[in-house]
Amino acid sequence: MRQSYILNKKECPWELNNIYYGDPSTRTCVTVCPSTPSLYANDLLQTCVSSNNKYYIACVWNATYKSYYDNHYRRCVMSKSLYNLDCPSSPSFYAFSNATTNGICLQYCPGNTYSLDSNRSCVTTCPVLYFVNYTLNQIVNQCVAKCPSNTYRNTTSFCVNSTNCPAGQYGDPNTGLCTSICTYNSAIKTYADRNPNVKLCVYVCPPNFYQKDIASNNVCIDIA
Repeated sequence: MRQSYILNKKECPWELNNIYYGDPSTRTCVTVCPSTPSLYANDLLQTCVSSNNKYYIACVWNATYKSYYDNHYRRCVMSKSLYNLDCPSSPSFYAFSNATTNGICLQYCPGNTYSLDSNRSCVTTCPVLYFVNYTLNQIVNQCVAKCPSNTYRNTTSFCVNSTNCPAGQYGDPNTGLCTSICTYNSAIKTYADRNPNVKLCVYVCPPNFYQKDIASNNVCIDIA
């Protein structure tokens, strides 16, 4: 359904990277749909659609089309849209839906969901690893292919700080894993610093500790 809201009654222009949408609130063709009233660009209809059905239908959500409200760029993003394929990547937003929420693009995935960059969506199961990022202003759940620096893979595929490795395990920078036996071979010799505030495999034990082999694992032992 092409819209003809411009004064000469012609259809709103449709060109790649220069698409206009019929704005029913002003009866004009616009490139960005307004936030007041709350309208979103819909490529299938080439129309600014409403989130509350006041002006037109909402972003489509049915068995065939799954569309998401993108509040940043004021558009509907759909899996079968001609140009708007995903929630925006700059800034980063992710498609989210559940039993009570149809489709919306969110900057932070809520609850027990994790942001997956490959398809710009919030997922409950990551393909490789899980990471809860505490370094930002807000706690962010992320799917990652490799544990970030200074984090280690635990037995449940979460990337955690060394102090959060399971009991009896230590963060090993050589393997990126939480491990009960630190890397020790002819080329690399590390020792478990068992301080609960450290829990790392280290090359040199801290002051007043010495290196000792206990039950096939090299550890740092208090001199006292």
